Amino acid sequence: MRTSKPAAQSQRLISEIQLARIRVARAGSAVEAAEKQAVLAKRRRKEARQAARRAKKQAKTARAEFADAQEVLAELERKLTRSGEQAAKSRKRASAAPVSKPTASKPKSRRKTAHSPKQSLPPTTVTGLDQPLVKDSQPSAAAKVAVEPANPLQPTQAI
Repeated sequence: MRTSKPAAQSQRLISEIQLARIRVARAGSAVEAAEKQAVLAKRRRKEARQAARRAKKQAKTARAEFADAQEVLAELERKLTRSGEQAAKSRKRASAAPVSKPTASKPKSRRKTAHSPKQSLPPTTVTGLDQPLVKDSQPSAAAKVAVEPANPLQPTQAI
């Protein structure tokens, strides 16, 4: 019977060794998983830092572009204001100066040819007339004719 006890003890030792090996394997895989998690977390932190740096750079360049655009807008508004002030000054000078009335001259008769339409001039754009524009006719002195200026900042001129 003594021979059976050592066999039972050795079986028990073998099973404990197997359990210990299994426990070591589990602990080893847990360590590997934890190390992988740590590496992934480190990588995510690094990527987050890089993303934050990129975002800061983009914000900085956007602020600079915004400031440049504001400066350009302010400069253009100043130019517009100056040109408006200059136009107002010139209107004041023109209204202060004596106005000479243009003398009415007889319209020259134009020889119209059917084969050369290039010689005939297109009618001038005129606003302020109640009647349609008719060639070779002059408006009456009572009708005020305003010719549209080429520059919209200039005032209309009465003829």
